[in-house]
Parts: sequence; C-alpha cells; structure tokens
Amino acid sequence: MLTLEQVMSFRDQMFMLECLNPVMSRIAPKRLLFELCRSGEIYYLKRTSDNKVFQIYSWKVYIFVILASRPTQVFCVPKYNKSTNDEINFLNFPSAFTLGHTSITRKSPVFYAGELVLENTKLFAWDNRSGHYKTPDDAHKINFLPPVKHLLPLHKSAIKYGAEKTFIFSKRH
Repeated sequence: MLTLEQVMSFRDQMFMLECLNPVMSRIAPKRLLFELCRSGEIYYLKRTSDNKVFQIYSWKVYIFVILASRPTQVFCVPKYNKSTNDEINFLNFPSAFTLGHTSITRKSPVFYAGELVLENTKLFAWDNRSGHYKTPDDAHKINFLPPVKHLLPLHKSAIKYGAEKTFIFSKRH
C-alpha cells in the first residue's frame, strides 16, 4: 500500500488534458456508461447508473477516459452502439451512432483518454487514440496512478505499435 506522501508525489507530477475539439459528442445514455474493473485476470464492466456487472465475451472496442476528478477509475462507453427503436425515438439518436470521449466527460479535463479492446473477459489492448483530448504517447507514464496501472498494464499498450495500432483496433470490427 502506498503512503500518503507517495500518492501526493504522484499527484504533483500529473498533468490535465483539456478538450481541444470544439464539437462535443452525444452524451452517452446512462445504460452505456461503465467503470472498467478487474479481478485477477478477469475484466468486467460495472454500469455506473446501477452497479450492474457485465462480463464481455465478444471482441468489443470501448472509448475510455480517466477523469481528473476521479484519477483512480477508468470510465468507458462502447465505441459503436446500435440503439433500440424506443431509444432512437425518445433520445433522437440515429439507428447506429459513434460515441466519443466527450460522451463521457462533457468536455471536463482528463488525465488520459484512449480506446481499449475487451474479449473473453480479458483486456486485449489499450491505446491513447482520442480526437478530443490529443493524449501524448507518454502521458500514461505520469498520469496513471497505481490502480489504473493495474487496470491498464503497460504490456497491453498498443501505443508501441505506432501506425499499426489502427489495424489492431479495427481488424475485427
């Protein structure tokens, strides 16, 4: 366990990222906002609105953020969503729409923004792709507190693949 001094030392080095894109994505419906969780090697999602737990078995891409106001938690939404007819009519969504980082943050500052892939209750990979926050390649070295390092381990980072990372996240979608 870390001491208070160690935690404060980590926090002093961290830097916030402001939203650079003036266009805000649609706000994520409550049923699509999750917290990434891990127990041993098993990953699961906890819906923030009701704490319902979901295990992901199929290949699924998520957009994630680490909010400056919640630096030890990783929040995510599915990158692609197909809405039901009721939701489309009530919320005025198209039948299929893409959620963005500001779907979660509403343009609040973050410590990190990117994408991750879950498959068969495992984390396949994560990266720093974000059009709204322009996350620097090395931001994880400073802005990941130990609980986030546990959730998003460095050996699962797709950042090291450079130009190939687009292929990693799109090859099955």
